[in-house]
Parts: sequence; C-alpha cells; structure tokens
Amino acid sequence: MTHVFEALGLADVVLAEVPIVDKRWIARRLLQRHTQQSLFDNYEPLDQAVFEAYWDDLKRLAAGEPIGYIEGTVEFLDWTFKSDARALCPRQETEYLVSLLRQQISDGSTIIDLGCGSGVIGLSLAAAFPNARVTLVDISREALELTRENAAHMGVAERVHIHQSDWWRDIPNTETFDWIISNPPYVARNDEVESGVRRFEPALALDSGEDGTDDLFAILQQLDRRLAPGGQAWFELGHNHANQLNETLKQIFDVSWHPDPWGVVRYLQIQKGSSHSWPNS
Repeated sequence: MTHVFEALGLADVVLAEVPIVDKRWIARRLLQRHTQQSLFDNYEPLDQAVFEAYWDDLKRLAAGEPIGYIEGTVEFLDWTFKSDARALCPRQETEYLVSLLRQQISDGSTIIDLGCGSGVIGLSLAAAFPNARVTLVDISREALELTRENAAHMGVAERVHIHQSDWWRDIPNTETFDWIISNPPYVARNDEVESGVRRFEPALALDSGEDGTDDLFAILQQLDRRLAPGGQAWFELGHNHANQLNETLKQIFDVSWHPDPWGVVRYLQIQKGSSHSWPNS
C-alpha cells in the first residue's frame, strides 16, 4: 500500500522535466481532488483507487496537459471557470489584462470579447459590470458551449449575448462598442511552444499564420467603424509583436503598449480618435 509521503515523492520523479516550480504543492492539489482532504498525515495509507487516479493525473501533467484540463476548472480573478479542451486554458496574462480593464471600464458600457474561448474575459466583465451590454464571439461551436456553461454557472447567462462568428462576419454592421477586447490566436507558424500546448490545446485558438498576426489584422480591418466615439480596443498578443507591429500601427491608430506582470510588452491598446481607416475597411 502506498503512503502519502511516497505518493508525493513520486511527483519529483514523474514531473522532473515539467517546468513547475513547486511540484510538491501541485502534487498535493492533485491528491486532494481525489481524497477531498485539505490536510494529510504523511504516513497515512492511500486507498488503491485514490492512488491510481492520482498517478493518472501525474502522468497527464508530465505529458504536458494543462492542469486546468486535468482538474476541470481554473481560478480566474473572482471566479472558478470550467476548463477543458474545447477552448484554450486561461493564462495569468489574460487574468492580468482583465484586472487592468476592470479599473477603466464604466458600468453601462458596451463590450465585445472577440475569440472568447471559455469566456473568461467577457464573463468576468459581465459579472463586474451588471449594467454593461456584453457580447461574446467565437468561431468554435465547442468553445461557445463551454462559454454558455460558464455563463450559467456565474449567473450572467441572461445578461450576455453569445454569437458564433468568424470575427466580425456575422455581427450586424450597425453595431459599435465602447470596448473591443480580444486575446486572438497569435502563435506564428514556426514558433516554438511547449509541446503540450500543441498536443492538448485547440490549434484554432493558437495558430495565426506566418508571423502570428493574421487574426489581429482580421479584427483591425473593421476596428475604426466598430469602435464607438471615445472607445478603446485592447489585445493580448505575443512577446515580440510590439516590436514587430508598432511602426505600422501607429501610422493608422492611436496606439499604446503595456507590459504584463513579468515585464513582457504584450497588451496593445488602441484609442478611438484621430485615426485613419484601415485599408479596405
């Protein structure tokens, strides 16, 4: 029979190649989800079924599967979101973006979350601003199913509008928004990413052409006429996109760039103002 200390010790071996700082803490989390215990006696014996379920979780994590998929949920600001392979597993960078936006958005605003995935951006803002009109858009039917499940869990399903659309294609031409927010696919075709990301997360939510900007440009095509007067657009992008895009974008839009908590400049802010229309918009 396996004891708690032996099960936790296995994590050091099985997860040796996984870039996780505190492997024991993660191992305890995985063990807790099968025992429903928050505290363990290290010499406590584990039921065989519990150990086997825990062992399976360790192997999944070692293979690169996101822990959010393994546990089935992700903590995101004030909420617990359901998370699975129907949508990209939410990241801390996106959580930080939403925390920035919550400091700026006024209740009663019109907001659109383009490429919403599991809905963490749009639904978090809908929960924070009960009088806002929030629209969530994704091309993936499976991702939108997950968004609807999360909306129901959060109690905001009656206050949000969820649409399947390839970016703006099926959004009425007359609709404008105070806030346009997107964490679009931004992985370039030849970018190196962690093997587990490509293996387990949906390619549709990751890949965006030769340089990782195809989806951003698809959104920008209509940005000028979709932003309401005084409106703003915010995008979460790749680590190199500020250097790559700044010179081009500042000729067309009023742009600012902002760093994430680790100092990587990845948030693009566009202010509605004296901008030129994007070509062919």
